[in-house]
Amino acid sequence: MRPSLPLLLVPAIAASLLISSPASAAPPASKAPTAQELTHASTAMLSQNEAPESLALSPGWRFTSRSGYPFALRLCALGGESITAPPVTSTYQVALGESKPVGSGTTLKQSVWVHRSERSAIKALADIKKDAQQCAADSTSDGVAISTDTNYTFVLQSGSAILSLTYTVPAGTSITAEMKRSVRELSKNLAVKWAAPAGTEKFFDPAATGAELAQAFFALLQSGSTPDGVLTMTPEQALQLQNGTRPFLDPAFQLVRGNGERYLATNFQPSDISRFEIDDVVSTAPAAGLIVARYRIRTPGATTPDSGLLLGDEYKPRLTTFRWNESADRWTLVSHANFNSPVAAVCNQEIIHVTQETPKTSPRDRALGESLIRQWRDITTGLSTEKVRHPANQIQLANGSGWPTTDAAPIKWSPASAYEFEDLAITRDGDLLVASYDAVESGLVLDGGTYRALAAPRLLTYLRSPEGKWELIALANFNVPQGIPQGVPCVSSGS
Repeated sequence: MRPSLPLLLVPAIAASLLISSPASAAPPASKAPTAQELTHASTAMLSQNEAPESLALSPGWRFTSRSGYPFALRLCALGGESITAPPVTSTYQVALGESKPVGSGTTLKQSVWVHRSERSAIKALADIKKDAQQCAADSTSDGVAISTDTNYTFVLQSGSAILSLTYTVPAGTSITAEMKRSVRELSKNLAVKWAAPAGTEKFFDPAATGAELAQAFFALLQSGSTPDGVLTMTPEQALQLQNGTRPFLDPAFQLVRGNGERYLATNFQPSDISRFEIDDVVSTAPAAGLIVARYRIRTPGATTPDSGLLLGDEYKPRLTTFRWNESADRWTLVSHANFNSPVAAVCNQEIIHVTQETPKTSPRDRALGESLIRQWRDITTGLSTEKVRHPANQIQLANGSGWPTTDAAPIKWSPASAYEFEDLAITRDGDLLVASYDAVESGLVLDGGTYRALAAPRLLTYLRSPEGKWELIALANFNVPQGIPQGVPCVSSGS
């Protein structure tokens, strides 16, 4: 197996300034916000006029505000006049512990603008820096000193073209590192949500189904792809597609394709998909906030930018595991098996270089993963009868067969006479572990068909139970039977 490309700049933020807001604030609140108010504000992105007093004014609590009209950022006062940055349209603002009037309390804010392109965001940053230099003579590459007690830090998140400003208004109350982290995380997550393309809304719905999440995932890929009929993608387009997908990948994410390519969250280069059709979705939920979805999909005209291959346009299986990330307030992909195969090369595709990355897995987790694969080897060869499959597990084979079936029929199989594996990659995030490797199994019989003794990829996803036992929740086997599957015509040479 081989991997794919580097990624996006991660914000590391801290700083301070004042803002002139176009909306007026309510008088000080007398009570703390309720849990429902906090949840509603975080998910609905309330405007300042909509926010309840308890959210807008109680020190120590956070709120979000949104505006779609221009306003100018106040940089400083010089000679009795305000120096402002060029008017911009604020996508949203996150604040923690704000009191009014400005300056009477402690405020930690982050304002974020989503630009149509990275070039636009860079220009906006340059304009703000240029105006800010009127306030102070010294400047640095990553920020502009405004006064002795106020500093700006600008962070450009290039993949999504997000310009982010973080600042504090000190007024006697210390702002802790946890408060800063809270604002950064909320702002970053809202940036992903606010900039998410149409069709991906279900990523932010904790009650979403497997079918809805599969649809949202391919809508995400489609949003960053080239128009229908265009087979080539520029390196800039490939990087933009890669960066747009990354916020929806779990740290343990692994993807394996039918041609043996393997990707991690840090180097995943998505396929260029302009059209797709999904059907036959089967979903299981091994645990709360965890969904395994098995489905068929066709992606006419899809290509792989990093290898320059045109993929088949017939329905092919997929097996995807989704996890609800509570802190990020969205679903993320833990593992994804893509059984489609290339049918041609795209001759004029510019080479998209992909990093060959090894998972940064601790020796302890690596050893755990190897033990789980050895355990599965022993079960496959009949040396062990241990039950490791979770009741809600799903299995997908390359020939289209999968379990559970609609009639709940059991898997009919006979043990392999030998099972060898190599090129093992282990990733782990808390109670989920993903293992991918190449396996050669001899003599394995599934549903009456003997499988080939040739190296083929495997992708296994495990969940740790509350009792501490690791159980298999998703298995993708890319091997195929020796014989011709039922219903597939035999074609002679030259026909």
